[in-house]
Amino acid sequence: MGVGPSQEEEVLADEGLFEEEELLALRACFRLLASVPESALPSSSFDGFPAVLPWPQLLNAMADAQFGLDKLTKWRGFVAVVARCCKTSRSERIRAFAQLYSTAGGETLDAMSVRELLVHSLTCARLGDAPTAEGATPLKWAAADALLGAECLTIDAWLTWANEQLPALGLVQAAFMLQFLCAIGRAAAAGRAAALQAARTDVVVCHAMRAVQEPLLHAASDAEHLLQPAAAWLLGLSIGPAVEAREWRCIYSSATHGLSMNRFVHHVANYGGPTLLLASTDEGEVFGAYVDTPLKPSDSFFGGRDCFLFHLAPTFHVFRTTNVSSNFCLFSPHTTGQLRGGHYMSEGADLLGFGGQKQRLRLGFEEDLNLLRWHNSCTSFEAHPNPEGRLKEGVRKVELLELYGCGGAEADMVQRELRERRAKDAAKAGKVDRAAMFGLGKGVLGDEGAQDKFILETAGVHTFYSSQLEPLPQEPPSTE
Repeated sequence: MGVGPSQEEEVLADEGLFEEEELLALRACFRLLASVPESALPSSSFDGFPAVLPWPQLLNAMADAQFGLDKLTKWRGFVAVVARCCKTSRSERIRAFAQLYSTAGGETLDAMSVRELLVHSLTCARLGDAPTAEGATPLKWAAADALLGAECLTIDAWLTWANEQLPALGLVQAAFMLQFLCAIGRAAAAGRAAALQAARTDVVVCHAMRAVQEPLLHAASDAEHLLQPAAAWLLGLSIGPAVEAREWRCIYSSATHGLSMNRFVHHVANYGGPTLLLASTDEGEVFGAYVDTPLKPSDSFFGGRDCFLFHLAPTFHVFRTTNVSSNFCLFSPHTTGQLRGGHYMSEGADLLGFGGQKQRLRLGFEEDLNLLRWHNSCTSFEAHPNPEGRLKEGVRKVELLELYGCGGAEADMVQRELRERRAKDAAKAGKVDRAAMFGLGKGVLGDEGAQDKFILETAGVHTFYSSQLEPLPQEPPSTE
């Protein structure tokens, strides 16, 4: 049933989901996009919109019976679809957008649809800057894991994968869609004729958008790094929405600092925030771990429930913690610096690993970090739900190892201050306190050279009666 002009201002259930300013902006946007206020949105309404969302599919959804709407609903259909895509629960948002990309009557997603959905999401996070074909490679790895060789997957299967792997994904497109439509509405309400063009530069980078944007990566040097922006974005979505824009600093890179436990420990020391470890192997794989607590040497396992393991290539998959064991992270470098020999669990061995037990780590590093050992299951982290997604177990040679500090400017500042303090303490300790060495305090014997006088008198060279250097009295000549 159509809605007449007199009904346009009626209070809808969906309207209550929006803040007052958002609702006013959306009403102004609708009036601009509709040919006249009393009509539905024409098919040309979204012409010229940036290709960051499937606008034609959104337009069709606003008049689709699956939403319980009539083709002449106009404002009612517009606000209902915007509400469903932007204001519902995380799972519902992910489902709503997946249906816009789906094939076969909205029931399945093929490989191309999944990749397009992920590319559009990253483009939204970048406020319209689409990734290059090379830059989108990690997105292909993610799509490959979701499909695992199948031609397509159901919407429910996609929802399960996305909620587990990328829990913040549902916020990306939703935040951009709402902010872009509101920007159009604000420009139209302000009387700007080119409202669409104005909206392209007037999208408010709101709290929600900042939370899902790509982390700002600070490289260790000009050398090539393992972690690239698109991969960092995926990992950021896996961690979850950030309180503020993320800044990740490369604390350690084997390409710059050298591959050894000694160099690793030196650069990790005193960093007080969560960290992200990545390691590439000679077989073209990239493994990694996210540790939600500071990486400090310990003889026992540590870490919280937000830790996870992952492989980034050849497919992207995150392994969450289980409720069975809390053996999440082990960092126990050998204190003497002595290289171990024989088996990697031998006496005095350096230990860096995640999950499992000390004798069988799920992801462990051996031979002074030069070898990586991987197992597909443990009691601390989940296994891949599909056997086809499990990588070969065993040992690989480490090609490149990197550690990123994810604690932001505060954790960087703390590490810098502690390093400066250690340097000052070391410099101070390098100066020999001769007065303390001989049990003398400052000012003993009356002047700053007291320790020198004490040494001379002890050696029997001079006796000091004042601050002046005096010769010792001569013994009288013998009368014999």
